[in-house]
Amino acid sequence: MSLRWEGRSLVCSVLAGALVLAGCQTMSNPQTASVVAQPDTPVVKNMTSFTNALRCMDDLFLAYGKRDIIITSDGLPDQTGEVRAGTKEMMISALSKMTAKSNAFRFVDVERSGDAVFYFNQILTNHDTQRKSFPSYYIRGAFTQVDRGILQDNQGIGVAFDFVSLGYEQDQLVSLISMDLNMGKTTDLEILPGISSTNTIATVKSGRGAEVEGLVPKANIYLNFSNDRAQGTHAAARTLVELGLIELLGKFTRVPYWRCLEIESTNPEMMAQIRDWYDQMSPADRVRLTASALRGIGYYQGADTTETNRALVDAINRYKAEKDLIANGRIDFDLYYRFIADDMARRGPSGGQPLQAPPVSPSLMASDSETAGYDPLGLTLTPVTPSRGSFRAGDSLAIDVSVSQTANLYCYYQASDGTIARVFPNRFDSNPTIKPGLPQRIPTKGRFSIVLDKTGTEENVACVATQSPYQNKKIPSVLLQPDLQPLKESSLGDIIYQHQGLDKMKTSIQTVTIAVQ
Repeated sequence: MSLRWEGRSLVCSVLAGALVLAGCQTMSNPQTASVVAQPDTPVVKNMTSFTNALRCMDDLFLAYGKRDIIITSDGLPDQTGEVRAGTKEMMISALSKMTAKSNAFRFVDVERSGDAVFYFNQILTNHDTQRKSFPSYYIRGAFTQVDRGILQDNQGIGVAFDFVSLGYEQDQLVSLISMDLNMGKTTDLEILPGISSTNTIATVKSGRGAEVEGLVPKANIYLNFSNDRAQGTHAAARTLVELGLIELLGKFTRVPYWRCLEIESTNPEMMAQIRDWYDQMSPADRVRLTASALRGIGYYQGADTTETNRALVDAINRYKAEKDLIANGRIDFDLYYRFIADDMARRGPSGGQPLQAPPVSPSLMASDSETAGYDPLGLTLTPVTPSRGSFRAGDSLAIDVSVSQTANLYCYYQASDGTIARVFPNRFDSNPTIKPGLPQRIPTKGRFSIVLDKTGTEENVACVATQSPYQNKKIPSVLLQPDLQPLKESSLGDIIYQHQGLDKMKTSIQTVTIAVQ
């Protein structure tokens, strides 16, 4: 009887004390609500692990002379329904940080969200020139995969005695979020092959807790402590956006972006990327890059050239011997890789002008990578495809060329055997001027024809559009040679370089490749 009564006395005493304390508590003054509503924690900048990498990319673009590449985007929608964030604004903020000093990219938006790419495509298709800034390329992408609970771990332990029990538990939940990015051409909505980024990030939700339970006759005392942490899904989204843009735009502009991610150039994936760049360069581009790089460090004293000479071969041998390479006088991948590793594909240590980085495939953009993605005149080449949908040996080839503003046009045809001829302007159509809304067909019907003559080969057409006509002495030497006859130049890259050398910032270049089946 006495034990039971003492237990009841303890419970009653606790309840009575709680009631007294509750009665003494005064209510909050409503006039203090506006003060209480103010957050106590300070505002901080939104920082991610790639904030410094974005600044590094800005410096890299500046060093390589990248500027004024106009792009747009419809944003990065969430195709999974799991990540609802302002990803388009995240992307624009990241682009702003990447171009603060270099002005490498200019982002053009429209009033209607989600319609930017279609809007600009229709303008270019209809040759509407009222708007001054036309994006040549666009970024598309999405959050493509969210896997919740890929890993789930739970651990716990407990112990109990007659008067008390103790317990401890911890758990962890790991989820994966993936994002894909690509780039396309605004003119025809073609996705650029090889210019893509796919990344996945893991988010972790963890928790731990402790329990203490004491036993008193007729009453229990129970205490619980917990500590839960969850990495933010939207913070992970921002990290994916910034990493994806660094990789995507680094590939697009052909700069060694891996340096900003602190990835060594000896990384197998980076070596494969460098190899791709080397393979896509024409022989003339390789010679020109080599001469510029070796001249920047004093090994070569000659002028820019697209053909090897004795002085350049000697410089190559001296440089290779110093770098423990085989001094065979050849311009090979080992030499190019050493240029990239030593940062000589950018500029010499004397601080000279930026050298040309390896060009992008000419079917995508101008061969001069300093103006990669820059298309001030809206030049478009459209092959007239046969009704069967493919070209065969014996077919006649015709190309419709259009521009977004008045320009001067020069087009060249390269046959399967490598010979090149100027097909516009020519003896039948001597006026190079072309106007928007009036596509120029090459060749003009009834004047001459271009016949595809060998199955299983590729033939190319390259066109150059300039804002102003060439004057007097400022004229590419290729235009001094006869039209519709083989030229002395052995590659379209040489011809493009002649045109760009006079005014690359007001020159548009496009190339199409015809597969003969």
